[in-house]
Amino acid sequence: MYKLTCRDIGIDCDFVVENSEKKIICDSFNLHTTAKHNRVIPMRKVLGTIEKKNKEQHNERKTNNIDESETLKLEKWSLGRRHFS
Repeated sequence: MYKLTCRDIGIDCDFVVENSEKKIICDSFNLHTTAKHNRVIPMRKVLGTIEKKNKEQHNERKTNNIDESETLKLEKWSLGRRHFS
């Protein structure tokens, strides 16, 4: 699922569009910016912003998984240490 806001593009507005297809997001976003802000945002910029946000979200999830994995390893190690003490 992709999500894009006007603020992501640099416009001070609370508009949000979410969809699983980038093309639909681009179309909806450009309809909004044309109607409300009298601006046409190039599709390349919209797609680039979506990709950037997607990478950031993916990296956050990856970091969280590593943290959870390391925590689990520490918990197992601590449990094992208790049994041998």
